[in-house]
This record gives sequence, C-alpha cells and structure tokens, in this order.
Amino acid sequence: MVTEAASVDCFDMVDFQRHIDKYRRLEDKIIFKLNCELPTKSFKTHRDAFAICSEIESKLENIRKERSELFARCLTENKTVVQKYHNDDSKHLLVRQANANLRQIRNEQTVDDIVIAQTEKVLQDRCRKEAIL
Repeated sequence: MVTEAASVDCFDMVDFQRHIDKYRRLEDKIIFKLNCELPTKSFKTHRDAFAICSEIESKLENIRKERSELFARCLTENKTVVQKYHNDDSKHLLVRQANANLRQIRNEQTVDDIVIAQTEKVLQDRCRKEAIL
C-alpha cells in the first residue's frame, strides 16, 4: 500500500509543508472528535471511554507514523544530495537548496514535537479523567 506521503516531492518545500499541515489538521480533527465523544460532566452520556480513547490513540499513532516516515524520507533525500554534490562546484545551487530544505525540515520536526506533546497532554488528561469518573 502506497501512502500519500510517498508521493511528496522532498525538494519542493511547498508540497512538503502542505502535507505536514494536512497531517496536523487530521490530528486536530481527531482531538476534536475526542472532545465530542467524551463531553464534560454536565453533558455526560454513558459511553465506553476506554474504547473511544483506544480508537483515538490508534488513529493518532497512524498519522504520526506517516508523518515521521515523511520527515525521515525527506531528510535522507536532501542529505544524499548534499553528500553527493558537496564538492561539485557546478551543483552548488542544488547543494544550497538541499541545505535550506534540511533546515526547514528540522524546524518542522521541532514544531511537530511540540504539537505531539500538546496532543498527548490533551489525550492523557481527557482519558485519565474519564477513567477516574
């Protein structure tokens, strides 16, 4: 099965950014679903919180795996260009672009780490609260 991330051109940062943003929006939608499925105490209906939390965790895991694979593939492809052509003066523009891409991808990884930490906090807080009640 070919994922959509496999079709991303790692040298086109607009395309890369579009896919990363799409994955982050999917993660936001999943957290929104969690908030809808596990409402506050005043709106509480009898639902299986464990099943809901397990499903949400599974979906988040799949999205994160795809995003992680995209980061790894694009880092590898750009590193390969830098290593292959770093001594070739005729390819210096290509090397500069690949280095710029590497910086941007690493910056996006840092942002991604923050997004994941925030999402995990929400997930743990909501699911733990439901388990206690």
